[in-house]
Amino acid sequence: MIYTDRVLKHPEFLRIMNRIKEQETERIYCHHELEHALDVARIAWILFLEDVVEAQTEVLTRRERMLLKDELYVCALLHDIGRSAQYETGIHHSETGLIIAEGILTDVQCPQEWVNEILNVLAGHHGRSKKPKASEMDLGYYIGKADHDCRLCFFCEAKDSCKWGLEDRNTTAEW
Repeated sequence: MIYTDRVLKHPEFLRIMNRIKEQETERIYCHHELEHALDVARIAWILFLEDVVEAQTEVLTRRERMLLKDELYVCALLHDIGRSAQYETGIHHSETGLIIAEGILTDVQCPQEWVNEILNVLAGHHGRSKKPKASEMDLGYYIGKADHDCRLCFFCEAKDSCKWGLEDRNTTAEW
């Protein structure tokens, strides 16, 4: 996964991931560092593959699968990249992350089509979109669902003071 590897080695990405980890050291709620981003990527990819298998659609070529997986992982890695700036400025991370992500995507030479799609997902990844047609790669849906599903609200010791409403919490282990 060419672009995923480039993002994971990008100095600004690494700096921000480390900064988020530092900023969330004392946080009792969900964290947003690299481990979370990778959880989102893995779950989103699994959800997509399950949908494709369940729909018994055309088989994707290995190259098509690898490109989709790479784009999905890049998107997942960057979905919370604005968190550090949010902690410092109070501006929501879906806004602050756009500028940071665009710079990283440009530096790692992502295809412009990916840049446009990924920035669109980052801008609205909190409002999960509805499930796409079978075999469609709707990054927004898969990133949003995985971002929600990777949260272990049912085990969280801080759930009684969490700002998330009961309807927004992950209360099952259905993944």
